[in-house]
Amino acid sequence: MMINRWTLLSCLIITTNSCQVKSSKQEEPTKQQEQLFNWGASEYLNIDVVRGSSIDQNNTIHIYGDDVRLRSFNNGDDFHQILAIDSVSITNIVLLDNIFYSKGEFHQNHSQYGLPDSSHSWLFQNTNSLFSSKDGNEWSRIIGPFSFRTFSMQNDSLFHFSIENGVRTYNLNTHKSRDVEFFDSKGFDLANSLLPFADGTLLAGSHDGIHKSTDYGKTWVKVSAGYIDKDEDYVDKLIAFNEETVISVGNKTFISTDKGESWTEMIISIPDGEEQQIISGIYDAHLYEDSTLYSLSYYGLTVTNINNPSESISVINYPDNFDSISRYDLLIALKNGDVLLINEDLKYIQKGTRK
Repeated sequence: MMINRWTLLSCLIITTNSCQVKSSKQEEPTKQQEQLFNWGASEYLNIDVVRGSSIDQNNTIHIYGDDVRLRSFNNGDDFHQILAIDSVSITNIVLLDNIFYSKGEFHQNHSQYGLPDSSHSWLFQNTNSLFSSKDGNEWSRIIGPFSFRTFSMQNDSLFHFSIENGVRTYNLNTHKSRDVEFFDSKGFDLANSLLPFADGTLLAGSHDGIHKSTDYGKTWVKVSAGYIDKDEDYVDKLIAFNEETVISVGNKTFISTDKGESWTEMIISIPDGEEQQIISGIYDAHLYEDSTLYSLSYYGLTVTNINNPSESISVINYPDNFDSISRYDLLIALKNGDVLLINEDLKYIQKGTRK
């Protein structure tokens, strides 16, 4: 389905509350195997529920909730609350040429934002749109509502959105779009991760493995076939190390050194006496320029040098009876190597300062 040209822009007004929104509360700590970090106390975030986070090019941390979002300018030491109105949550904020862009998630049908995608009107809470802002506070809708999970930007003008079984590409200059479906699913399925490159290459990771386009999303080929078993090809996140090396995390971890053409399993493991504890099921990760990979999994928080994954370090290791403790669901990796961890209640945050 093609998107029509812009209709009248609808505005979201978001006001800033300057109060701090953390209060201390020490939770039962998980077992910290290696002291690579100095850990602060677990603190309560004054937010309905954490839906995600991002760090923009100004190193501002954004944490997203349904009714509010939080913003920090000092590496997570203090957060300030931004109140959202009109039943739209601003998430996935990125900054390009001094303009903020974001995914706006609709809570309910409001006529001022147009009707939802008619093919998925029953999924209005999963209906979103692309918004822009000059200051990060007052937002305007750019395109009509439709259902997508995530988006990425390519070459300053193309926006790629993960839609059911494929990708929608929108040109910011021409206001034209195209939809391409290229993978099958048993139900309503959208790619979890879109990874663009400047040369027109685009990788998409989904429940159906990894697909690649070399022409800005016009045509696609499944590149994980033959390298990743179909029962192990669930992809949570694609991470670029450089222009050729890409890491895929999910049920298992895979690495490509030819921009996704071929894949090899990267077995992340921790020395455990005479044996190795293999880390799988990674659901959040961050890769630094020095080859250091931070990863959250059902085993805990692990630090890995991707050139030597068998000598990974367990920073936080959940005990076998992990139902008795609070786990972490979200990893925010800062540029200086510090981390912010948000627990599974999606209400508490803990900061680790790298030694």
